[in-house]
Amino acid sequence: MNSMKPIPGLGPLETAVMLAVWKAPPATVREIQQSLGGSHAYTTVMTTMTRLHQKGLLSRKLEGTAFRYTAKVDRGGWLQRWSRSVIESLMPSLDEGSVAYFVSEANKTSPELLAALRRALQERE
Repeated sequence: MNSMKPIPGLGPLETAVMLAVWKAPPATVREIQQSLGGSHAYTTVMTTMTRLHQKGLLSRKLEGTAFRYTAKVDRGGWLQRWSRSVIESLMPSLDEGSVAYFVSEANKTSPELLAALRRALQERE
């Protein structure tokens, strides 16, 4: 799990669970626990999946005595939802220095992202 790329807004176990559900939906808690190599207790995985359901990332359907979980969003959908939430919470407190830092980081990370930002600004002028 240490080599796994984290998913922003999710903890390490939540990330592992979501990756497992995206790989093999629909799945029960037991199936996800086994796909994680049995490295976590069943109740720990169950609690994590319940929380992911409460966060709106997983849907579940009762089959017999167990829930089958499926992802409500794909990885891209989650990243978009999470980033919007972060940006909305930051906007009221941003200053010129913060914006300049964002632009600098966007340029370092992805010139394409900076180009998209330029286009979006031009469309609003």
